[in-house]
Amino acid sequence: MLKRTKGFVSLAAAIALVLGLCSCSGKPETDPSTTADPTGIGAQAETGENNTAKDIAPESGAPETAAEEANTAKEADTAAQTEKTTKKTDASNANVSAAGFIWPMPGYTQLSSPYSTQYKRISIKADFGAKVVACASGRITKLYTNEYDSPCAVLTCDNGYVIEYSAAKFSVKQGEYVSRGDDMGFIGKYGTGPHLNISATKDGASIDPATIIKP
Repeated sequence: MLKRTKGFVSLAAAIALVLGLCSCSGKPETDPSTTADPTGIGAQAETGENNTAKDIAPESGAPETAAEEANTAKEADTAAQTEKTTKKTDASNANVSAAGFIWPMPGYTQLSSPYSTQYKRISIKADFGAKVVACASGRITKLYTNEYDSPCAVLTCDNGYVIEYSAAKFSVKQGEYVSRGDDMGFIGKYGTGPHLNISATKDGASIDPATIIKP
């Protein structure tokens, strides 16, 4: 009887030993909540966040900057055009005589030669390159070179007068319409020193330009 009991005890001990070994060799259970996610995809899925390079990169300001530069350039151009128009308007309205004329040489008012029955014109002293403007609105009806080899331009004015310019390098063309104050050219090297000659007629009769055109 004692011998049989010892056998049972030995068998039970052996079984316990085997079960213990099996338990030690098994893999431990892993808590999914504590498992590291090297990619971070799991955390992004739970939070709904997906911080990709597209999402975290700052928005490019290039298109907005280009638009701002375009607007600035447009505003500058508009301002320049406005200033140019204003200057032209001021010039066309400056010192308008009773007959509707302005002085043909802004900034130059000294006469180097007054009107005479011999020459029937006035000469305005100037500098080479000085600007010449239309003293009234009208059409350039003739461009030619006179006997002194000096360029001439005939302006048939809307007010009925005919004004002839000479001794200047003209930028206008025959048949062109000009408004009062428009550029017509500049003083060139013609005759004796830089000057502008102006003659005037009304209904075919010569008139002293200084009586209808005032500086």
